[in-house]
Parts: sequence; structure tokens; C-alpha cells
Amino acid sequence: MGGYRVAVGTDGLPWVITRKKQIFRQTKAGWTKVRGTLDDISIGPEGSIIGVRRNKGIWKYNQATEKWFKIGKFGLNVAVGPGG
Repeated sequence: MGGYRVAVGTDGLPWVITRKKQIFRQTKAGWTKVRGTLDDISIGPEGSIIGVRRNKGIWKYNQATEKWFKIGKFGLNVAVGPGG
């Protein structure tokens, strides 16, 4: 699997966006595909996972439900600071 965008979680494991906009995360058991598509991803120091899908908005990942929810309308790239 080739990564186009990469972010590393607080656990030290990467999340990868492929050129086809697919999302994968590495777990201790191996690589897992995450539902949805993104153009960019970032993970904050407190663990929040934020993604951008051009023309589709800014999204935050809920790890408990394993779903994305929309938090903004527009974005091209993303970075997450302290506090998410």
C-alpha cells in the first residue's frame, strides 16, 4: 500500500491516505481500512483525528463509533493543534 498523506497517532501508529483517497490505519494486528474517503488527515496531540475532503467538508473521527462527523464546510489541508 502506498501512502499519499500520513499522520501518526498518539500510540505511534500511522494513518494513511492513498492516492485513491482510501483511509487505512495501522493497528497492532496489522493494517485496517477505515470507512470513508479523504484528501488529507491530521492527528492532534490529544488524539483527535481530523480529515479533509475537498468540496465535501472537514470531518472528525469518533473512535468509539468508528464514524466520521462533519465539523466544517471547506478545507484543502489540515493540521491539528493542542486541544483538538
